[in-house]
Amino acid sequence: RATAREQLMRWQGAERLAALLRNSDLLERPDFREGLNTLGRPAWFFGLNDLRDLPPELRARAPEWLVLLGYRPEQKRALLARWSEVAFDELRVAAEAAARAMAQGPECWAVDGSTLAPREDGA
Repeated sequence: RATAREQLMRWQGAERLAALLRNSDLLERPDFREGLNTLGRPAWFFGLNDLRDLPPELRARAPEWLVLLGYRPEQKRALLARWSEVAFDELRVAAEAAARAMAQGPECWAVDGSTLAPREDGA
């Protein structure tokens, strides 16, 4: 388990990030979401800026992964703010939704099958 964690921490590049984002259905599992926070601050997004090298459907999933990872809140907000200003509608909309959900606190985060969003029930 430690070896897999170490490998995941060092993963970089669009191809490896795409491989993770293709498995976004895992985010529907509470144990998996909680486990992402233990990864700390992996290198997955380094050097990818606006994620232009990813297909649109995967670009839209990046914000929910970011919010669930162990980055400091100010780091998450900074990257979400940057993604909220990009030319890609799918990334911009997902980043704005993730920022709203993050502002409400982790107890309000819900994965609705397509993106991280504030919970409708307020729970």
